[in-house]
Amino acid sequence: MQKQILYLCDGSWEKPSEDFRVILAAADGILLPAEALAAAAADCRTPLFACLDAADVDAALSAIARGAAHVFLPLSTQADAAVLASLSQKLGKERVGAILDAEAPLGLFSLAEMAGAGMLFLRTVEEAAVSTLAAASRLPLILAGEPHDMAQMDRLFTQNETLAALALAGVKFTPAGVKQYLTRKGHTFELPADWPDYFLKLQFNADGLIPAIVQEADDQTVLMMAWMNLYSLQLTLQKGLTYFYSRSRKQLWQKGESSGHVQRVQQIYYDCDGDTLLILAKQTGVACHEGDYSCFHHLMQERKAE
Repeated sequence: MQKQILYLCDGSWEKPSEDFRVILAAADGILLPAEALAAAAADCRTPLFACLDAADVDAALSAIARGAAHVFLPLSTQADAAVLASLSQKLGKERVGAILDAEAPLGLFSLAEMAGAGMLFLRTVEEAAVSTLAAASRLPLILAGEPHDMAQMDRLFTQNETLAALALAGVKFTPAGVKQYLTRKGHTFELPADWPDYFLKLQFNADGLIPAIVQEADDQTVLMMAWMNLYSLQLTLQKGLTYFYSRSRKQLWQKGESSGHVQRVQQIYYDCDGDTLLILAKQTGVACHEGDYSCFHHLMQERKAE
């Protein structure tokens, strides 16, 4: 079964920047609150999965009219199930899903299926809980949460046959980066048509990162080493300036954005194992935050030639 990686928008929708569209381009859909639908539908063509606060037929039909491809309704009572059944008859079960609490009684999973839900949405990625809940229903599952790393995502897909999609927020675990990693692990995803072949040859680690060494293009001085995720690599390729991912700040950063000491990319190589990048760039100013031209200016040992 082909899997999906959705982008999770938990709050109001903000018009995506040109850079952020790189993230959305690889997403199979956007999971968002119903009240954010109109703005999101106006800004992008990515399929929208709308989550409603209450089980209401009119609100669900309004969400469809405002651009939702799929709607999810909360399910906790028989009355909710009746609304779900009515909506499923109107729209078809493939467009209607049930939102269930991770601690919901297992009987609700059967009720969702009997009511005509085509999917289940759970806000958890805790592995033991997901395995228990996945065994309670044959319906495809969509999970939203914050996995520890992509190895956990691999386990979730491997251990739960009904897991259809993960919804992830932020710029570390982006749809493109997750698809790249999990495709290498044997899972099947629809990959962007414009992806270069070498993307799948790169060995990002379980945190979605790969080390990048930056070298001065003119005299081959080694300037610095920093971490990239696939998003920062895509921006580097697109803009010709270096972008990295900070593990401590958990955010993207551009070299020289505040100091003006930017690096203009000339060439990018990957090594024979695909697990390290080498970037040849022309350095403006200095590379090191300590004021030195190169970050590698602390001599540890020097051996004289005999």
